[in-house]
Amino acid sequence: MAHERLGQLYEEMDKPDEAAAAYRRFIAAWKDADPPLQGRVEAARGRLAALTGTES
Repeated sequence: MAHERLGQLYEEMDKPDEAAAAYRRFIAAWKDADPPLQGRVEAARGRLAALTGTES
């Protein structure tokens, strides 16, 4: 969860490269999370896509 929050903080600080890296770590760590938590992973994928200009 720390990586998810770091991504959010880096976005607020206008540091997109650091935010993207934090979201990637969060996604990798939570890729097999329980179904009720997958919404957070999908949200992080969306944020990562917005930061990198790619599809999630």
